[in-house]
Amino acid sequence: MVRHASGACIATPEWVSWATQTGRFDLVSLLISVVGLSLVAAGIFAFGYFRGEAYTMAKKTAEDITEERLTKLLRQIETRMEDFDKAAQKAKQPTATPSTAGALKATEAGEFEDGEGK
Repeated sequence: MVRHASGACIATPEWVSWATQTGRFDLVSLLISVVGLSLVAAGIFAFGYFRGEAYTMAKKTAEDITEERLTKLLRQIETRMEDFDKAAQKAKQPTATPSTAGALKATEAGEFEDGEGK
């Protein structure tokens, strides 16, 4: 039994009475607060660690995606440049149409509009 501040006796288990008399509750509360502070410190450090890991992973992923997209874009540019070169070479070659066929033959033969040769 423990005597309350008001003078009344309160029925308590024997171990609570013993812990109160010997000051063991102070030790338990100290241990609980040490464990609590340790958990808070661990949580802060864990947050910093995981934030750093997430940043590193996001940066690596962004670099990989950028490299992949740039490679694809460069391939498309090369393909379009090749197509442009082919189209430019094709445009340089004269094509014979019914209206220009005679003029091309005359130019190749060295004849001019007035019918004279070179």
